[in-house]
Amino acid sequence: LFLEICSGGELFDRLIDSGCLSERAARPFARNIAEALRHCLSRGIAHRDVKLENVMLSAEDPSALKLIDFGLACQVPLAPDGSVEPVLLYDGVGSKSWMAPELFFASAGYHAPPVDCWAY
Repeated sequence: LFLEICSGGELFDRLIDSGCLSERAARPFARNIAEALRHCLSRGIAHRDVKLENVMLSAEDPSALKLIDFGLACQVPLAPDGSVEPVLLYDGVGSKSWMAPELFFASAGYHAPPVDCWAY
């Protein structure tokens, strides 16, 4: 097991410490989170627990971040062209404050990638 030190702490703590972030300050974080989710989905992984506490920062590079805690992640099938195949999931997962509305009614089924986009 190898772990990387993210000496910048959680994005959640950065937001709490600063009180708020301007759009200009938040833009690199939003772009990097979107890129991390794109990278995961391109490999057929849906995180399903995206929240500020699961985004770690680097003290050396203030705009660099790491998406962590893949304990609720799931594998989604990919089509030959690399796009995500539609598949319904039925397990309600995630942190309530960040959950997409469809997760509250998971027994009806939901698609994993849109759940990540809602949380993001």
